[in-house]
Amino acid sequence: MWVRNFDQTDNTKWEKATWVSTDNSGNIIVTGNLMSGYSNPVIAASIIMKFNPAGDLLWRNVYENSFDGSYTKKCLVDIDNNIYVLGAGVSTTYGFTTKVTKFSPSGTNIWTYYNGSGIGVPLNFKFSLDNKIVIAARSVYGSVNGFAKLDLNGNPIWSIAGINSVSVGDAAGDASGNTYITFQETELQLDK
Repeated sequence: MWVRNFDQTDNTKWEKATWVSTDNSGNIIVTGNLMSGYSNPVIAASIIMKFNPAGDLLWRNVYENSFDGSYTKKCLVDIDNNIYVLGAGVSTTYGFTTKVTKFSPSGTNIWTYYNGSGIGVPLNFKFSLDNKIVIAARSVYGSVNGFAKLDLNGNPIWSIAGINSVSVGDAAGDASGNTYITFQETELQLDK
């Protein structure tokens, strides 16, 4: 039906899309990463854009700053068309860590949650049936998973790190507030 793009003018940078979602009005939300360099590219910053159903750009936000190393992974849209973006960024308190940023439908940054418990790099997040957000993460080195849960105002409910697992984990929550996580336990048998 149509193809749209955004032509940024810095010839030393390029953009990589990470996720696409839609809101209740049919608008399209795209997250991505501003990249710097071509032969050995690095992640420069986080990007979120919103297009209307006809493909017209409504707004674009390169956030935190234009070269902080932050990145996006995925986005979710709630019933009120607020947008939640999973990624990683620099916290003055915790350093470089998993983060969730909430944007209003007009693109205003409402809050940013930084995980201070060391759950690892962000892999996935989703709404739980009790109207919260659950996050699955993984360590950069080793076979370790981490998980967190927060409310829709960015307040942490709990966080757990250091779950040894050969496989990547995931999380989901039910309407009663319970959270279910997956990970792989291994047993080591030694001959006597």
